[in-house]
Amino acid sequence: MKTRLLVVGAGGFLARHLSRRLAEDPSCELITIGREAVAGLDGTVHHSLDCGDLGRLKEVIEAEAPDRIVSLAGSSGPGFGVMLRYNVEVAEAVLSASAKLRKAEPVRVVLAGSAAEFGIPVSLPVTEEAALSPCNEYGLTKSLQTRLADYYRRTAGDHLRVSVAHLFNLIGPGTPTRLVFGSFVDQLARTGTGEALRVGNLESERDFIHVADVAEALIAMLSLENPAPSYVVASGRAVRIRDLLDHLIAISGREVRIESDPGRKSAFDVPCIYGSSAKLSRETAWSPRRTAEEAIAEMWEMT
Repeated sequence: MKTRLLVVGAGGFLARHLSRRLAEDPSCELITIGREAVAGLDGTVHHSLDCGDLGRLKEVIEAEAPDRIVSLAGSSGPGFGVMLRYNVEVAEAVLSASAKLRKAEPVRVVLAGSAAEFGIPVSLPVTEEAALSPCNEYGLTKSLQTRLADYYRRTAGDHLRVSVAHLFNLIGPGTPTRLVFGSFVDQLARTGTGEALRVGNLESERDFIHVADVAEALIAMLSLENPAPSYVVASGRAVRIRDLLDHLIAISGREVRIESDPGRKSAFDVPCIYGSSAKLSRETAWSPRRTAEEAIAEMWEMT
């Protein structure tokens, strides 16, 4: 019998990569929910709806009765209310509907968390034991989702196996322009010789992990019968944004000026953050296999 697997938030950057990967698995019956269906997935059942429609979202989950769920719906704004709806209330709808299914085996649910939940970490690398100490509204709402997962793990443990994937900075083909290197690639593709590339703080160091590696990590988490409350999903390597931008400019062959844009700088910038995925690697066969530089090259090739 095939495993019924639901992806919530289909059409998003990570969801597209994950759904295509899952569609290749003959043992998986894939169902997706989101504003847009993932193109080219024959045989996939798609429910077209805004995940913020919580009542309808619950109805679909109860009707489809999936065995496993990956919830990737989320938002970075604009506004705290929007982030609260998509980062917390959607997760609550997914968990409450899943808990009511009363299947023979507990429903396995993976929620997409974020490195932003850790704020400015006390020590590096960040592990699952690190305190949640967000320093922006996005990280705050994602940390509330993590608390919500903990609540459901304690109160509905007979019916759910809930785990949070603390995802570090995703990068790779299809990176949206709202993310730093999605913006850089987009600007470079439209910039002529001598024109300006507008940037924020280039001295920050981030843990960029290839989106394909993240998709594989989520699949590995779904395979665990008794997952831990959370897993860090990271490359384990901090890269200065300026260094990765220099690499992008070099492979593009473009000659541009770097121009600082105060509007692209964060009020609470984290100087350096990177994570350790040792726990997930110990419990599964997963480990990151691709580099940020490879991701940048793939992104430029698609322009």
